[in-house]
Amino acid sequence: MVREIEWRYYLAGDKYSVSEVASFYESEMLAKGWQDISGLGWAGIEEILSGYCQKINLYVPADIVKRLSSRGYYSKNDGKDWAAVWMGINKDWEEADKTFIVIMKAR
Repeated sequence: MVREIEWRYYLAGDKYSVSEVASFYESEMLAKGWQDISGLGWAGIEEILSGYCQKINLYVPADIVKRLSSRGYYSKNDGKDWAAVWMGINKDWEEADKTFIVIMKAR
C-alpha cells in the first residue's frame, strides 16, 4: 500500500527535446538501480497518480495529463518503492517553450 507520494516538477530544454529528456531519465533511473516496469499493467497506480496530477495542476502552470507525451514507471527494493516519470510540453504547442518533467516517488 502506498503511504506517501513525493513529487517534483521541472522545466528543461525546449518543446522539441521531450524524447531526449525521456531517454536521459530512462538511462539514469536504470543506472541508479531502478527497474523499468512500464509494461506491467499500471491501472491501479495510474488511478492513484491521477489524483496527484489534479493536486500538481494547482501548483504548476501546465495541465500535465493533457500535455503528457512520455511516461516511465520504475520500482526498487523488491517493489517497496516505485517512481513515475512523466514528460511533455509546458503549454499548447504554439506557445510551448519547454519540456516539463514530473517525478513522483512513493514508498
